[in-house]
Amino acid sequence: MSEGGPVDSGSTENSAPSEPVDTLPADTMNLPASGILYFFHDCSMDGMPWGFDPDDADGKVVYYYDGDLSRLECREAPENIEENGCVFGAARLTLRPPSSFLSMGAAPFGSTEVNKMTEMMIGFTIWSIVGCSFIGLGIYSFFSKKAVGFWANAEKFEVTDRKKYNGAVAKLFFVFGFVFILLGLPLLSGQNSAWIVLSVVGAMVESITAMVIYTTVIEKKYRKKFPNTVKAEE
Repeated sequence: MSEGGPVDSGSTENSAPSEPVDTLPADTMNLPASGILYFFHDCSMDGMPWGFDPDDADGKVVYYYDGDLSRLECREAPENIEENGCVFGAARLTLRPPSSFLSMGAAPFGSTEVNKMTEMMIGFTIWSIVGCSFIGLGIYSFFSKKAVGFWANAEKFEVTDRKKYNGAVAKLFFVFGFVFILLGLPLLSGQNSAWIVLSVVGAMVESITAMVIYTTVIEKKYRKKFPNTVKAEE
């Protein structure tokens, strides 16, 4: 690599030939063993770029210098820079590879790939919250002192054994919640994935199955039956 040079912090002109850090070898994430990295960022109060928008690329620049240190000299910042922005003091940094849920070849934050991953995580989180709400209903049913209902806005009926009935309903809600969360895993493969059909159809089938089990098993077993008190006249 040809010898680079420092960048004047007060202007866009370089005191010596300089190379952007993008020209460094990109086969690995390893940084050079020697040299200096200069980080410049537009900190003007009028339009400080946040950095997530690709249009903000001209608001920052990094230069790499690995030449003779005797050629370097300190320079004062322009006198009017504090009126329009700020001056960062020099600092020594210790650079080390970051730990992240993204793979080494993943795109930077704010890219289309990361945005899609964020959307997938949000979708699965919302789906899981719904599943956890059913688990919460199961916990409530298990500890309830009264016979709980299953159908919304339906009149409750008397049961033969409140504790066993509530336990059966609680188990139904527990299983429904856990299975519902598992059915949401295809959401992590993307909104356009064909596996999303499994989540939608699976949730429908699970709901119908839960209603059938409650009606034909739980309600039939624990619903209190009253004998006929009026006998038909002979």
